[in-house]
Amino acid sequence: MAESSVRTEDIEGMQVELGEDLSMNEEKKVESEASSDENSASVSSTESDNSDTYDMDTSEAKKDPELLLIKATRLKEEGNTYFKAQDYEKALRSYRRGTSTLKPLNKANTGDPQVKSLLVSLQSNLSMMYFKLNKYKESAVVASSVLKIENNNVKAFYRRAVANRKLGEYKKARDDLREALKYDSKNSAVRKELASIKHSIAKENGKARQSMQKAFSNGGLLYDDKEEEKRLKKEAEIESKRKAEELKAKRRKDWEDECVRRMARGESACSFDEYEQESKKQEEEKEEEERKRMEAEKERRRKLRELTKADDSDSDEELTDKELQALRGYKTLRDGSVTSYFTREQTKEEKMLAAQRNAPKKLDSGSQQSDIVSSGSKWNTAQTWEERDCGIWCRDRLTQRLKQTKVESAALCGFITEATDMTGDASVALVSGKKRYIFDFHCNVDYEIRDSGSEEVVASGSMKLPDICSTHHEELEVIIDGWKNGPKDNINAAAECRDSLVSEIRESVTLWVKDFNEAY
Repeated sequence: MAESSVRTEDIEGMQVELGEDLSMNEEKKVESEASSDENSASVSSTESDNSDTYDMDTSEAKKDPELLLIKATRLKEEGNTYFKAQDYEKALRSYRRGTSTLKPLNKANTGDPQVKSLLVSLQSNLSMMYFKLNKYKESAVVASSVLKIENNNVKAFYRRAVANRKLGEYKKARDDLREALKYDSKNSAVRKELASIKHSIAKENGKARQSMQKAFSNGGLLYDDKEEEKRLKKEAEIESKRKAEELKAKRRKDWEDECVRRMARGESACSFDEYEQESKKQEEEKEEEERKRMEAEKERRRKLRELTKADDSDSDEELTDKELQALRGYKTLRDGSVTSYFTREQTKEEKMLAAQRNAPKKLDSGSQQSDIVSSGSKWNTAQTWEERDCGIWCRDRLTQRLKQTKVESAALCGFITEATDMTGDASVALVSGKKRYIFDFHCNVDYEIRDSGSEEVVASGSMKLPDICSTHHEELEVIIDGWKNGPKDNINAAAECRDSLVSEIRESVTLWVKDFNEAY
């Protein structure tokens, strides 16, 4: 055991003198010793022989400094053995346990020289293990702890310097090395490291000077606009080419999938060029439909401005205050008066019938009174106006109808998973003996598109239903917010499934209106 301990101390001394790493010859020597059967047996023997001593957690062991010193020494020897075997993680744990064992004996740096010497050795080795494991910050902190015990320790200055260099703290590393040379001016490892750090600092300062000279030279600015513009243009071209290649690869994959679907249906496959032309034609048709829709919207706004006598200078692209007022639920009648959007102007025939109905009549029996009561409340015998709130029922029923919406195709199926942010109101009004169903809602819906076979979610997203109104529910507006999780494959098929889901949503709203009429 004594001979093994001596060799371990020699290895530790060599590692400290060289600082960051062992020399090549010494490393080969350590590897040779670590790989020999004798040392392997020594590791296992050390662990088994010392297991009882390391677990001495009795009160007697904690109070006895001699036992603590023995335990720390054996932990150091164990760490050295692991170090020779290049098991740095276990070596670090052993050195750290040894350090923790000795700290109670050196509170406020008041331990005896033997304790301090062993603690310095353990912490120096611990700093080296942190460095070996690329934990440079911890290595520097432990080296600083060594200097608190022994402020002229050259090894600790060196360890902290090389750790700070790895952290990019060149000036701190330089100062530590200069301090180390005060106590050991002939240390070759320290001199070599100091020269290397000075070179790094000079190189860094040179780059900074060149950057400043270029920035403030007569022919340059802080940012060379032309060079930056060229660089950005080149990057944009590269990115454009990359995206074009990705889109082409994606279209080719879609084409292959389409050919497989056609052959599965017993149809002949098409060429890639034919598929490209067909896809381009479909895109152009969609663009044309969108253009027509925008033109129709533009024309509607123009007519609305004419009806409300808006200024001729108003832009077609901006809504005037009167347009906004109209969109909020107001309209202008033929006589120029502005009234609620729900107000219905009577025809000539309806006005004649109303005049006949309102003409004075003789009340000769109670049967007529009972008929009036059956069509309204008892107090509303004149059948002027009576309104009943149906908001809660309509909201619940509309949510139910929307969540039942689904579409299916050969490859994909679409579902409405949730109807959220449902706001609005609904009522049934009895006017002149006739029922009028009035409602105005808006909400958002979340949807999923799944594979028909595996039920796997292919894509998901959300839509807005901004105006579910009793005046124009047949032309329900559905705004698609886009994909939350876009499809990776079969984008065209997923888009078609989503469009079919929009049509089915309109059908669900129509069924809900029918439910409303039947319920009330």
